Amino acid sequence: MSHGKRTDPRRGVPAAKGDRRWQGRVGEQSYAPIVPTKAANRRTLYRALPLRRIYIPKEDRKKRPISIPALEDKIVQKTAVELLSAIYEQDFLDCSYGFRPGRGAHGALDEVGRVICCEQTSVVLELDIASYFDSIVREHLMEMIEKRVSDASVLRLYGRPPAPGRT
Repeated sequence: MSHGKRTDPRRGVPAAKGDRRWQGRVGEQSYAPIVPTKAANRRTLYRALPLRRIYIPKEDRKKRPISIPALEDKIVQKTAVELLSAIYEQDFLDCSYGFRPGRGAHGALDEVGRVICCEQTSVVLELDIASYFDSIVREHLMEMIEKRVSDASVLRLYGRPPAPGRT
């Protein structure tokens, strides 16, 4: 599957344009950038490239901004997700489904159906928090992470979000 675009080999998601650090092509996987990234992060030199910003239409005729990271940055992000998942997964209740490995919307709906049919239920709420991820207070998030993560190189990754840049 080669369309001439750099992609994340696991998902086929195009990497941001201008990512000159990626040295491989689909079908010829080269993870050479990972080694310099790991070493650079230890020396606090690693910097994410600016995100490529695109806008997709929504049903209400507004546009939703989507930020696309460079492939190397996606690899770093995936590693960070795996690290935090290993730390925090044990804290979630079995009934939690959002953004958890091996769980999804269908499982959540099955659980809701099971609870409504099999347990006494008097209230069902539906919530949709508009622009939730845009409104996260980073300082509070960092305080929570710092309570469980002490590695300074990891904390630096979370403390410096990539800036939206290219369009």
